[in-house]
Order: sequence, then C-alpha cells, then structure tokens
Amino acid sequence: MFPLFSHLTKRLHNKLIFAFVLILLIPTGVISYYNVRTTSATVIEKIGAEELSDLITQANNMERRLIDIRDDLIFLSQAPPTRHYTDVINGQDDPKSAAREAQIALFKTFLDRAGNQYKDIRLIDLSGQEILRVDASGQLLPLDNNGENQAGQAYFNQAVGLASNQVYISDFDLNHTNDTVDKPYTPILYYAIPLQVDGATIAVLVAKVLLNPFFKDITARSTTPIFLINRDGSYLLNPDPLKLYGKILKTGVTFDNERSSQDVITMFGKDTGIIQNSPDYPDSIQAYVQIKPEAQISIRWLLIRNVPISTILGEVNSTQYVAILLSLLSLVLATVMGILLTRSIVRPIVQLSEVADTVRQGNWDVIVPNTGAKDEIGHLTDAFERMLRELKSVYGSLEARVASRTIELEAANIKLVEAQRKTEEASRAKSTFLSNMSHELRTPLNVIIGYAHSMITMPQMFDDYMMPEIYRPYLKLIEDNGHYLIGLINDILDLSKIEAGKLDLLCSTVEVTEIFRGVLATATGLLKEKPVQIIPDYPENIPLVWADAIRVRQIVLNLFSNAVKFTATGSITLKAEIIGDWLSISVIDTGVGIPEEAQAAIFARFGQADGDHSRNIEGTGLGLDISRQLSQMHGGDLTLSSTVGKGSRFTFTLPIATEEQLRSAKPQTQIDEAFTLFQKPLHEPDEVYSILLVEDEVSLRDLLRRALETLGYLVVDTHDGARVMELAVGMLPNLIILDVSLPHVNGWDVMQQLRADPITQPIPVIVYTASPERDQAMARGAAAFIRKPTPLEDILATIREVLQIPESLLD
Repeated sequence: MFPLFSHLTKRLHNKLIFAFVLILLIPTGVISYYNVRTTSATVIEKIGAEELSDLITQANNMERRLIDIRDDLIFLSQAPPTRHYTDVINGQDDPKSAAREAQIALFKTFLDRAGNQYKDIRLIDLSGQEILRVDASGQLLPLDNNGENQAGQAYFNQAVGLASNQVYISDFDLNHTNDTVDKPYTPILYYAIPLQVDGATIAVLVAKVLLNPFFKDITARSTTPIFLINRDGSYLLNPDPLKLYGKILKTGVTFDNERSSQDVITMFGKDTGIIQNSPDYPDSIQAYVQIKPEAQISIRWLLIRNVPISTILGEVNSTQYVAILLSLLSLVLATVMGILLTRSIVRPIVQLSEVADTVRQGNWDVIVPNTGAKDEIGHLTDAFERMLRELKSVYGSLEARVASRTIELEAANIKLVEAQRKTEEASRAKSTFLSNMSHELRTPLNVIIGYAHSMITMPQMFDDYMMPEIYRPYLKLIEDNGHYLIGLINDILDLSKIEAGKLDLLCSTVEVTEIFRGVLATATGLLKEKPVQIIPDYPENIPLVWADAIRVRQIVLNLFSNAVKFTATGSITLKAEIIGDWLSISVIDTGVGIPEEAQAAIFARFGQADGDHSRNIEGTGLGLDISRQLSQMHGGDLTLSSTVGKGSRFTFTLPIATEEQLRSAKPQTQIDEAFTLFQKPLHEPDEVYSILLVEDEVSLRDLLRRALETLGYLVVDTHDGARVMELAVGMLPNLIILDVSLPHVNGWDVMQQLRADPITQPIPVIVYTASPERDQAMARGAAAFIRKPTPLEDILATIREVLQIPESLLD
C-alpha cells in the first residue's frame, strides 16, 4: 500500500488531488468527532440531571413521610381519647374500660387510615409494662406482663426524659423477638412520645414503623440499580440481598468497606450531587441524595442510583452514522474537484521546475517561459524571472558577504559569553554580599536584643539592680525593633535563596492543626490592645498534608501579621477546608481592604498597596512575595480576594498526603526553634556545672558568660575554634555551647571531632547559630539546637533541660 501511495504522489497532479481530499476530510472528521462527543456529553449531562431531580423528589417524599409519622404520634398523644385514658391511668377518672375502649377505637381508626406502614402502636407505663397494644390490622393484642420489660429499651428510656410534644426517633433496627433477629428480616424504626399529666410523665406512647413500604416505593420507580445506606454504613437497599444490614448482622459488608474513601467522603460530605467515572463504577453515572428529615437527627440515610453510561449512548449511534456518510460524500466531491482544478495548475509549475533544474546546473541564461496567466501562477512566474536576475547579480559577491557576517556573529557571541560571565559573577557577588551582610548584621543585633532583654528580665546580671520603670518601655522598644530587623534580614535571605534555587523544602506528613494552635497563640500577642477577635474556623480532624512544617507556619504567620496590621476592629478568621485532594487555608480579616486596581500588584516584590492606611504600616513588601513562592513550591498558589472597607481574604493550598506518603513518613508538627534530645542525667545535683562557651562575637560571648556565671555555672569561653578540642579534653565540661559559624575553622568539623573522640563523645553539645540548620545539627549528634536570636531565659531553660537541673538548684 505504501509503495503505491509513494508512486502516486510523485506527480504534483496527484498530490494536489490528495491535498483537496485531506483539506476537506480533516475539518469534516473534526466536526463529526466534536458533534458526537458533544452529543454524548449533552445526553449524559441531561440524563444525570433528570436522575438527580427524580432522586431528590423521592428523598423529599421519604422525608415528608417520616416527618408525618412524627406529627401523627404528636396528634395521637394530644387526642381527647388519649387525654382521657391518661387521666384514667393517673387515677383521676373512671371507669377504665370505657376509656380503654375509646383509646383502642382511636388506634384502630388511625391504623386503618395509615395503611401498612405501622406494625403496631402500644402504651407503656413507667414501670416498663405494656398496658395497651394494637397491631396494624387494628386487632387488640393480648398483653404478657410476665414477658420482656420495656424499661430496658432505648426508645422507652429516651422518651421518659423528653418534654411534652417531643418525639424520640430510634436509629434503624431489625425486628427482634427477645434477643433474636426475626426472619425474614424486617427493617423498623421506633417513634416514642411521653404522655404527661400536669407536667409529669405517666406513660409512653410507642409506634413501631415498618420501613419496607418506604423502600418498595423507591425501588418501584427505578429501572436502574438503587442503593440506600444508613449512617453507620449498612445497606438498607441493595440489588444483592446478601449485602443488607451489615452492621446489625455483623457480616462486615458495609458501604465504606466496599467503596473508595474518595466516594464515601464526597457523598457523605454534600447533600446532593452526581459522580461520573468513579473508581468503583467507572462506566456509570451515580446520582446521590442525603435523606435528613427535619428534627430527626438519628435518621441520616444516603440514597444512590447508578445509571450505566452504555445505556445512554445508544441515542448517539444515529449521529455517528450521519457523520460517516457525510465524510464519504465529502471524499468523493473532493476527488472530483481535485482532478478538475489541478490540470490548470500543474503545467506551468512543471515548466518552472525545468527552468530551476537548468539554473541549478549553472546555466544563468535560461529563459523563463511566459504563461500569459494573470493569476497567482502568472505572478509566480514573473517573480521567478526577477529573482533569477537578482540572483545572477548577487551571486558574485555572496561569499564575501557570508564571510563578513560570520565574523560579526563570532564577535557578538564573544560579547554574549562575556556578558553571561559578568552576570554570573554579579549573582555570586550578590549572594556573598547577602551572606556576609546577614552575619555582620545578626551579630550586633543579637547582642542588642540580648542585653536589652536581660536588663529587663535578669537584674541578677547587674548586681540585682532593678531597671527603673521609666526605662523599661524604651528597652522593650529596642528589643522589639531588633527582632523586627532580624525578620527583615530573614525575608531578604529567603528571597535570595528562592531566586538562586537553593531553598529546599523538607517535606513530610504535617498535622496542620498543631501549627494553627501555635500561630493563633502568636497572633493573639500581635493584637496588643486592638479590639479584634481571633476566630478559628477549621475541623479538628483535618487530614495530614505533604509539606514543610516550618514554611507552612511561616506562610500562615505572615498572612496573620498582615491581617493584624490592616485590621483596627472586627475579626480575623483562620479557615481550613478540604477541596478534592487539596487543603485550602484562608486568613480572612474585616480590615480596610485592598482596591481592585492595586490587587494585581499586591504580590509584587518590595510593593505595598497604595492608600492612606498602607502608608502608615511598616514593612518591606517581601512577605507576600515569599509566601506566594513558598505556596507554589508546595504545588499550590496564594490568591487574594478583597473589598475596600470590608476586608480581605488570602488563600493558599497544600496537597493532602497520599497513602504512600503516609506509609513512608512520620508526622512533622514540631517547628520550634529549640529542640532537646539529651535525656540522660549526667551528674549529681550537688555538683558545680562547667560550660565551655565557643562564640566568635565578643559582646555576645560576654553577655552569655555573665548570664551563666550569675546563675552559678563555671564558664570557660573562647572564640578560637582550633582550641575547642584542647579545652574540651582538658576540662571535660558538663556542656559545650558551640557557634558553628566560626572564623578560620568549620564549626561542623569541630562538632564531628567532638563526637568522634571517645573522651568528648559523652559531653552534650548545644548548637547555637543564626542559620536554620536544625536538621544538620541533630544529624551530627547535637543535644539541642538554638537559633539566634533567642531570649536569655529560653537559652537558660534549654541548658537546664539538657543537664537535667531543677531550677531550685540554681537559686
């Protein structure tokens, strides 16, 4: 077949014929395919909507019937015969026989009207003994007071405690005789209402309701498989009768065991809906409705109807036949048109081809034949003749021009390489500058924060001289601004790492509720004196997500910080909800809002929304840019919706952990800056504890040494990393505090030497650094990790925890 096709298409005439055919067939085929697919989708959507509408009608009818039963029981409890019989039971009236006959007549009349949906109606006194029972046929049943006492039944006990006109409705059950489930299995509900005299309950009116009439109405109207599931997962309706009543019969066959977790969550999570191509029924449409009668919390049923898609697509077959027929007719028409039109096109093109072959052989004096046509081919012939003359004149100098252009391109390439080299050098210089700036700025800031905090909270470092109250606000201001500058440095470094592609996420399974609690506690402190309410709006059973816990906390805390800045009164809400395979997290405030024209640039780097409010708010404008990029690194995004004067909503998404991820990782919830792993006590309580302090910055080293010596520790400090092993072996301290950012020596190498030497290996080491390298410190055997800056009391608490020292021993 292919050699024949190749032979036929060697001629331009045949190629044009094929072109005509293909040009017509391709759009015809696309249109036909689109028409079939559109028709299929429309029919499926239409039938799905019709099935759902019919299912909703059935669910509403069932809810109405269940509510009518409750109303009937209230009516019976308030009917005059029942009132009169209640007085007889209470001993306030006589004769009993007349009241009893009237009550029986009322029950008979009611049961005749109600049809076959009741098994019986009975009256039970407070001792649990039946005093009257009438079955569905209106027959008075004999009472066996020596039989089972009703006081042990849930419907009796629950009804006794209800107020007048309140009805207890039991959960779904099967008809029992004593402790045995009767066969054939009969699904029932119990409705019970107290009978009261002067506010006191003297008896209970109970109706035993048969559910089979309800179920028959549902199945009679459906030609496709239909399921009804109780809230405990048991099937109340199923085409396979062996799968019914799984929980009560303890067969283990339940809806949640048979269906995928995705279908179970979807169907029980929404009142109505349609699922197509689910893992359980890939070729079916599943319409579902939840049955939740008003004020009947014990009844939560799920009604599902399956419609096979194959039965729907029969209506589309006729459309396919029409499309095929039109395509065949188009093919015939295209072939005929191609034969007729190509004859006038091919001849002049063949002549031009012969001229081109002659020119290719080096004959520039060939004459181009004149076709005399005024169409495109005639213009092509004229253009070919002009081109031939121009080529003839240009050919002589072509080689020189090519050589000149080659030289220019080589020079341009050299400039591009040089420009790229300079760009890379500038990028490396920027990274080096940011790293050096971070170290140079962090060191004095740590000292400023440390001394300001200790002057307020640790007077024992200054001969127990209490700082006068007049100075405390200013010292606190120094400390707060120091922390603010540290935050700005962190933002700039994070941004630099993101741009360089060096910021890696340490993803694991994360329990976000723990992060939410910590953020809410921090956000409460940010409010200060503002009349703003913090509102948590998320379920406690949020599934684990696959994320970096530290970065998730950074995003949420940054969004809360922005909300606090721009919200003077009202509320700030932390909301989380599950959307498909993603967890959506939102921070919603009632602040000033963001104008629509400013929303497009709100995530711009170093940018803030223009306005009177934003001009008075401090900040670099990096937080939202970093938060958005961190969200995108998790596979989601950070979005905004806002209305001026009403507030803003920032939302980002995190992926829910898959089953494979849940099996392979442990939950990551701890994100504090100090982690203690050393638990074994080292010394007796009456010993003096010695500490080797390794810190290259003089002021910070002096601050820590003075604080530790004030509390009774023996401190030896050094800035020289090369002397650490010598001092550690010589003094064998109880604890080493090590800054891994040391000049001339790699602090991690020092750490490795301490862990490798059998003499120093038992000595616990606290890594104290400004870099977020907790995982590396823990992997190298650190007892604890403290990130600068940290308040002195937290540092001292970590030291006490590592050394297992009670606070009372340091007083």
